[in-house]
Amino acid sequence: MKSTFKELVWLQEKKYSPVDFYEFNKSMFDLIFDIKRFLLSEDIPPNLSLMEYLVVFTVYFYGPMKMRDISQKVTLTQSAITVIVDKLEKEGYVRRERDSDDRRVINIISDEKGTEFCTQGLQNLKKMYDKGIEVLTDKEQESFLRMLTKISDSLKQQK
Repeated sequence: MKSTFKELVWLQEKKYSPVDFYEFNKSMFDLIFDIKRFLLSEDIPPNLSLMEYLVVFTVYFYGPMKMRDISQKVTLTQSAITVIVDKLEKEGYVRRERDSDDRRVINIISDEKGTEFCTQGLQNLKKMYDKGIEVLTDKEQESFLRMLTKISDSLKQQK
């Protein structure tokens, strides 16, 4: 049975949380949309979708990755990742390379264009970070990072 938003709010209130469920979720969505809007305005070339952008950065940050690993990291099916990687390879952002230890394994690695793109993207992300974080004191920034990590770790354990 699907719960309505009103029922979810009622359930949350029964747990006596000091934070309003609706306000928390609204703030989270606002933050996600603000980040997406910033990324779309600053970083992403018109030929890349947001998911393609995420795949390029995932490969850049985590190094050589199998399709399955990329799929798990960005939470898309392997078939969707294959289509994205095919396009990114054609555009010069990534390339496929056989694993030196096991020739059956094909890794996806960042190509020159992908590396340049991510380097520039990190500079733009730094601008966004600086603009967003400047309203917090050093102590608040440390607390914010600790809280984000704690929430992320908790969500990972629920899967």
